[in-house]
Amino acid sequence: KKIEGDRIMNSVSMTSTTPITGRETKPVYIWAFVGVLFVLFQAYVYGAWILSDKFHAIAPGNEPVPSWFNGLLIFFQTGSILSSIAVVVWAIRSYRREGYVTSVVLFFFAWLLSYWQDPLANYYRLNFSYSSHFFNRGSWSEFIPGWVLPLGSNMPEPLLFAPGAYFAWQAYVGLMICACLRVAKRRWPSIGTLGLFLVAAAIGMVIDLVLEGGFIIPGAYRFTGIMYKFALWGGTFHQFPLQEIIFWGIVLAGGGLLMYFRDDKGHTVVERGCESIRSKTGNTFVRLMAITAMINLMFLLFNMVSWFLTFQMDPIPSGMPKHILNGVCGIGTPYECPAPDVPISLPGSPPIAPYTGRN
Repeated sequence: KKIEGDRIMNSVSMTSTTPITGRETKPVYIWAFVGVLFVLFQAYVYGAWILSDKFHAIAPGNEPVPSWFNGLLIFFQTGSILSSIAVVVWAIRSYRREGYVTSVVLFFFAWLLSYWQDPLANYYRLNFSYSSHFFNRGSWSEFIPGWVLPLGSNMPEPLLFAPGAYFAWQAYVGLMICACLRVAKRRWPSIGTLGLFLVAAAIGMVIDLVLEGGFIIPGAYRFTGIMYKFALWGGTFHQFPLQEIIFWGIVLAGGGLLMYFRDDKGHTVVERGCESIRSKTGNTFVRLMAITAMINLMFLLFNMVSWFLTFQMDPIPSGMPKHILNGVCGIGTPYECPAPDVPISLPGSPPIAPYTGRN
């Protein structure tokens, strides 16, 4: 009886001290869930825009532009399309060679799935705008829930240029930064994570200065609402805000770091746990959504910083071309362009008489 009693007590003791554990949630599932939310959200925004009466071209008007300008826009759009085709061909070849979709390939598509945020810096006030001489069908801006800037759909999204810029060029830059980090690590083996981040950020800023400068100087798009004292050429048509160089450079650096810190299977930090997904299709989808979540969150943080800075903006330079303002504000429109002394116009607020002031 004593032996049987001891056995029962030991059994009870073991049961009471053994922790109860459940299935661990893999990080990749959490990231993928966030990515799916972003994709569903943008699908709603795009769909509402396409099915609306705002899905139409924004005409540049009769304001003359040099003949070389239209030729340059054709060059930019053609380059963007060809770059996108090159990415698709490379992705197909990569799949045939590797037998699965690599994280690098998913990185390109994740950038494309962040494109919906392109006009988001204008959420409250006009921060930048493309030329309506680009092929466009207006913008989905006003279909983003809570959108504040009136007539946001007049801002033309260059549909033959910008999607390819995100799909191909932004991802190319991330991979370029990743390659530079490998060189830096070989050159300075003791460099830590902070050092790598600083290297990546510096490279991202330089690349952004060169790339965006190449579009801003000829006028493919313009920054409208900025602080003059924190900009190159502030107060002119060519003004280039330093915060764009700094913070977008950091976003590009984030993409490069994401690609640099991959494990021995080539997976990024947000894909941890994907090995448990046996279905090849399911594995690819979950990994894509995870990387999409990371890219979108970095982009969203950048846009939130932009929102704050537009509250500090100086006046839009007088005489800004009509193919940049596109009837969003200024002379002949119901709204004065944003400035420090101009209240933020809210959606649904009664329009004033056609504006005839300084812009």
